Parts: sequence; C-alpha cells; structure tokens
Amino acid sequence: MSPDTDFLFSIRFIGLIALLAHLNASPAMSQKSNTEPENLVELNNGCLLREIQFQEGCISSTSLRMAGQERNYIHASEEFSFRVNEQVVNGSSGWILEGTEAIRDKRSGSGTRISLAGTNDLEGLLVEINYLLYPDMPLVRKWLRIENRSHRDMMIEALNVEDLQTDFSQVSTVVHHNYARMKQLGSFIGSWDDPVVVAHRSDIQRGRGVVEALRSGVQMNTLAHFMNVDDLAVLRHRQLDREARRQVILQALRQVGKSYDFNFDTQSADRIVCSELVYHAYGDVKWPTERKLGRVVVSPDNIAQEATGTGPFNVVLLYHDGAEVTQSAQTQLATLIEPKVVTLAHSEIGAFAP
Repeated sequence: MSPDTDFLFSIRFIGLIALLAHLNASPAMSQKSNTEPENLVELNNGCLLREIQFQEGCISSTSLRMAGQERNYIHASEEFSFRVNEQVVNGSSGWILEGTEAIRDKRSGSGTRISLAGTNDLEGLLVEINYLLYPDMPLVRKWLRIENRSHRDMMIEALNVEDLQTDFSQVSTVVHHNYARMKQLGSFIGSWDDPVVVAHRSDIQRGRGVVEALRSGVQMNTLAHFMNVDDLAVLRHRQLDREARRQVILQALRQVGKSYDFNFDTQSADRIVCSELVYHAYGDVKWPTERKLGRVVVSPDNIAQEATGTGPFNVVLLYHDGAEVTQSAQTQLATLIEPKVVTLAHSEIGAFAP
C-alpha cells in the first residue's frame, strides 16, 4: 500500500492480483523429476511439465505445459517475491545457484529443491525453493525456506511463494492473489490480506481507491471521479507510523456502505457525512468540534484547521478555484477557513474528543 496515507477524504490503494488458469489434465504417464543440465530444472510427472531456468543470476519458470500439448501457459516469470528490510526481492535479484537436489515426501510426491544464495545487499540470505509433483495430478506443490546467515537483522515480509506470468487472452479462473501463499513473518503489517480489505479488493483492483461520503452514501470511487472539484486539499499526518497509517485505512474502509448522515452528528456511527469520514478514520486525533442543535458536529473547516499552525497535519497539495497554490499552502489554507473555526480549534471550550 502507499507509504503515506493522505486525505482530504482521499484514501489511496495499490494492489496486485495474480491470475491462474484452470488446466485440463491429460492422461497421466510415469512420474519424472529431472535436473539436467545444471541450470535447467524440468518437472514432469507425465501429466504436467514445468521448466525452471537459472541464468545470469536470475531464476524463472519459462514453461508450463500439459503433457502432449504444445501450448505454454506462461512466459518468463519472477518465480517468487518478498521484501527484505523494505527492499523488493524476487527471482531476478541476482542470485548464486548453490545447487539442486531431489526431494520426496510420504505421499508419493517427488521433485527438486533449488538453493540460492544472495549477493550484494542480500549477501548472507539463503532461499530454498521446493517443488513437488504427485502422480496423475496436474499441479505443483511449492514452498520456500528462507535463512539469514548474516550477522545483521533482516525483516522478511509480504512473501509471495508463486509469481507466474500467464499468457492468457482471458482468464478462466481468478484466484485471490494471497490465498494459501501469503505468510506473515516477523512484524509484517501489510493490509492486503486483512478481512476488511478483502471485502473491497474488487473495487480497489478496478481503480476505485478513493473512499468518499456522498449523498448516496459512503462508497469507493476512482481518483478521476473524485477529482471533479474546484477546491482540493490533500493533508498528511506528520507523525503516524506504519501501523497507525494501516489502522486509518482500515477504519476508512469500515465506513463503506453506510448511509449519508443528514443529521451531521459525530456521535452516531451508523451514518457518515464527508467530514465525519476523516473524523472517524483518524480516531486518535482530537478534532475541534461544535455543538449545534444539540448535536456534536465536525465540519470540513474543523478538519482543515488541523493542517494550520501547529496542527498535526501537513498540507501536501492545495487547489483553490481550480488553480494550484504553490507557495505558502498552509498559510493560504488558513485564510480559507472561517475565523470562528480557528478560534474554536485553539480553545478548549466547545472541543469534544472523538
């Protein structure tokens, strides 16, 4: 996800999805596992054939075919991916091939283990890739073993065991990218597998990465849809760590589907108005509020005020009357806010904690 969480009423997402195809099995033949020549591994159980090639420090599956068929379902792929101390690592990251060996299990599976040693920034990192095939089954069981042989700490996260680039003009079956493949190691705090995000993956993948509260309710829209405005302020919290930003995104997504709050009441969480979306997403911020007609309300000016003076937010981008404000955006934003809101924000009188 984006390293920073920005708003005014804008939450951005970047997601990936892997596409797998349903392969029709051919009649099974004898099971084989072949590792000759040294830089080419061929997995063949008489039903499914897969070739993995190691060349110039890169490992890649180059062929996936059904027995007796010419069609290759993939082209050169990254093979796997994960992050090491925020650095993306995959099959093209420059490896030394330490060797291959045959492996078996108690369920009649046989295959190959490929051992790779890292270089440069990855020196001391060992990755073992294990492949097993089973008689008469058109599938490959695959798992990774990662070992840190260095004397420095390595934070491993976002593990993607299988990364195949398919050659389909259209996909027969779509499988969740992380299903049965994403593991949490150490302090992984990614959100793509969180149940709250899973419920909205299809919208995110279609480019609907903005959560906004409209009169029709809280919904997810594209950035282009959201940007049909004359005035825009993008604000960013100055001090939120990764886990806090993650919680902001999840809390914003929890509001999707709620009705518009025509009562403008911050104390009723079942309905949400535009400014309340930010109010609830950043629940740890002590937002300035006002009491009107017996209700505690938060206005867009209340939200914007927290990006002026010593407030906890920075002004990342500001547009006014369709033109970008390129100088002193924070000062300019303050001039657009009603004076009484400025007074309210700096006073304990009338300020209600979330």
